Amino acid sequence: MTGISQKDYAKLINSKAHPLFNRALRGLYSPGSTIKPMLAFAGLQSKTINKNTSIKDPGYWVIPNKEERIYHDWTPRGHGDKVKVAKAITQSCDPFFYELAYKMGIDLISKSMEGFGFGVSTGIDMGEELTGIMPSRQWKKSQRGIDWFPGETVITGIGQGYWNATPLQLVNAIAVLANGEHRYNLRLVTNEKIKGQWVTKPATMAKNQVDFGDGKNLKNCTYSDGGSYSLSLGYGKKSICWR
Repeated sequence: MTGISQKDYAKLINSKAHPLFNRALRGLYSPGSTIKPMLAFAGLQSKTINKNTSIKDPGYWVIPNKEERIYHDWTPRGHGDKVKVAKAITQSCDPFFYELAYKMGIDLISKSMEGFGFGVSTGIDMGEELTGIMPSRQWKKSQRGIDWFPGETVITGIGQGYWNATPLQLVNAIAVLANGEHRYNLRLVTNEKIKGQWVTKPATMAKNQVDFGDGKNLKNCTYSDGGSYSLSLGYGKKSICWR
């Protein structure tokens, strides 16, 4: 091993791509539509919606208050007259999640998403992780000094606004949804030497677990015909499928 030359190291340091920046742990990005499956699950678990809840999507959604502000879908033509949760996930239907977020409210959204690990540490044993922001009324009041507005809840439903997260947090959240049971503190070190003996460090569960309820049979995912994943989401041990 001869290390790296000063010239090559300078190239890394001065590169506009910042290759030495630990994006996985310290890069904060708007999660966008990647959070839609988690939000859908939270909506089902809280009984804000059920598997048959549907909306009409003409390409936009109007907030039902005096403001009547229009929030657009990513596709101007919309997703049709009857969009249920499975279709909303597979086609990333923004209006469905605008309405879901509005019905849930920011308090329930924030609490539910913390269970998936947003806005909190993953527990990774590296010491440089950023926790990102899972916005709430309290967060905005303390950080911005002003109240929360309904429109901010709406855009939170598609992972925008103040919400940001690291790539590692996103992967961890998906793992929680996939294993259907627990969120663990992440780690790189699984064994440590104590008094000359290697000892396995036990896995530890994180705080603020997701309440899966009957959804614990999420771990029994099946791959069905047509390239669809069949997952039990929420109560009643029923399944929804998406391609």
